[in-house]
Amino acid sequence: MAPPGKLTVGADGKVRGPAKIEYNNPFPCVNGRYGSGAMNGVLMHTMVCDLPLCIRMFNDPARQASAHFGIAQDGLIHQFGPIGKGWIAWHCAAGNDVWYGIEHADGGNPNTPLTSAQVTASAQLVECLSAYAGFPLQVTDSTSGRGYGVHSMGGTAWGGHTCPDLPPRHVRSAQRPAIITLAKQIRAGKAPAPAAPKAAAVARNLVMYDNVTVSLLPPGGDAYACYTDGRYANCPAVRAKFPGAKILTIAVFASDDADCLDVEPGDATVAQVPGWAARQYKRGVTRPCIYTSASTVTAVIAAMNAAGHARPTYRIWSAHYNGSEHICAPGGCGYPQADATQWTSRARGISLDQSLCKPDFFGAPAAPPPAVPELTEDDMPYVSLPQATGQSVVLQWPAGTMKGVALCTDEQGAVTFSYAELHTDSTPSKWYSHDDLVAAPRVIRAFANPDTCTAVRVTFKAGKGASGLHAYPK
Repeated sequence: MAPPGKLTVGADGKVRGPAKIEYNNPFPCVNGRYGSGAMNGVLMHTMVCDLPLCIRMFNDPARQASAHFGIAQDGLIHQFGPIGKGWIAWHCAAGNDVWYGIEHADGGNPNTPLTSAQVTASAQLVECLSAYAGFPLQVTDSTSGRGYGVHSMGGTAWGGHTCPDLPPRHVRSAQRPAIITLAKQIRAGKAPAPAAPKAAAVARNLVMYDNVTVSLLPPGGDAYACYTDGRYANCPAVRAKFPGAKILTIAVFASDDADCLDVEPGDATVAQVPGWAARQYKRGVTRPCIYTSASTVTAVIAAMNAAGHARPTYRIWSAHYNGSEHICAPGGCGYPQADATQWTSRARGISLDQSLCKPDFFGAPAAPPPAVPELTEDDMPYVSLPQATGQSVVLQWPAGTMKGVALCTDEQGAVTFSYAELHTDSTPSKWYSHDDLVAAPRVIRAFANPDTCTAVRVTFKAGKGASGLHAYPK
């Protein structure tokens, strides 16, 4: 039997999909506040009543209590507040900021097992929230863990409750493994085949915090950034507070060495980036990182291209405070592709910077682009290139037939074109701007999605030494 379908989080923070779902009125409910950031997982709660009474209580300001979701015994899901908008439900005291809460109806008896409809709805929600927030599909009984926990695991700091059931039986708590198993089947889209090998862990984005005041840095981050120089140098204190954590060191002066250079007013400048990066390469830093505002990334990339530093050989850490956890990308927020994005300066409701990083942000450098195969011009779409600033040409082909393009050149970094791809992933087809196309002998620029790319547009910017542009078959 096929598992239930997946739920997804919409742009308005409402969960939608193949389930019975209703939304609180008002949305969100009155009991809650804004200011959350990265989430550790979901907590199972029990209502000690049925859903209608729970809804009335959570909409009563005097109760000072709420959750993100409530599930009736027939599987109806009631959403009390938005996901991904920083809304905090009041369901576990000290743990509110980092845990989602799901209440389950019990008819007034916490030792009543969850119905099969509740198990299904709970599994759909846990899978959806796990996919959205990046925590693993697993049971946890620790406040420092990640996954599907229970209210009672927080002890007195979380209100001293036995929720979601009563000892010694803990009937509902014991149903979490079955819920996680079903959630994994929902994610896979099918029940696992007998004796199938265990699936490899799915790489997830990393949460990184930084602050000039070390005491404000919270535990539980995947990584922390710190300063090696300037008036706020704090790396020794950050390393001491988080031994064993991934650390990104930042220099505010281009004369100093670090993992990352801070490029913003009062610190390093765009013009200083290539020289600083070259020095980092020489001392063994595989992918130096440049931190700058999202609006300055294009200038940084242009400076690095002009110096012959290809985009995969360094990292971009952009700052774009749009109130939504994201990594900048042309098809997302519209800014150039970044490797990490500092998306808020008010994480957890305090003065705290929080960034989302790609899974390989602290890993090995990206693999070099594939070499151009030996093909004749008759095998590949071709167009001659303009040689005057601002002139553009477009090269087209049937969707799904080409994998990338390459400049016809024997010189490295001698000429630069702005570059955009036309994709059929929307109606009408949409142009997406990408990093500049820079002369590189026998190197293919792979498309973001070869199945939907039908054309590229290049516009001459500067230099000489490239005569044409070829597209290469898949």
